[in-house]
Amino acid sequence: MHNLHLVRVKANSGEEACREVEILLEDFGNDDNWKKICGAVGKDGEVYEDGGGRWSVIEDGKKTTIKDLNEIADSWIHLRDYQKKALEKALKMKEEERGTMDWYAIQKWAELKGQTYILKGKVDVLKDTFFEGRYDENGITDLQGEGKKTYIVLIDMHS
Repeated sequence: MHNLHLVRVKANSGEEACREVEILLEDFGNDDNWKKICGAVGKDGEVYEDGGGRWSVIEDGKKTTIKDLNEIADSWIHLRDYQKKALEKALKMKEEERGTMDWYAIQKWAELKGQTYILKGKVDVLKDTFFEGRYDENGITDLQGEGKKTYIVLIDMHS
């Protein structure tokens, strides 16, 4: 399964930001569990395409923006209609009637709530974090960094 994880880092260029994240994750993975750096989007609108992974930061000549990343990240914390229905159904059932998928719906909802309960309103990838350091989940990690500019690095995580 592919997940997109975003890492916020201060660097002097998009290339440097991607390199910082690559160093952070150099020991991650094996043949079945791997990662690819897709590129970086700067707070100032700069885009660096790394050429790897499933998510491109430049698609058909259109550059990904911080606003685009905010919308993507925001969609991760709001249940889709089919997920809401599955959760509502599972919560109405008696415990002994719940199957594996019912418990899974409850578990994923509770885990998401536990990570995002402090977020108010829309997600801001330039300040918010959730599932921090859990690179095989859709989430946002703050790496800090030493540079002068803020970048969001996109990582395609396969697990």
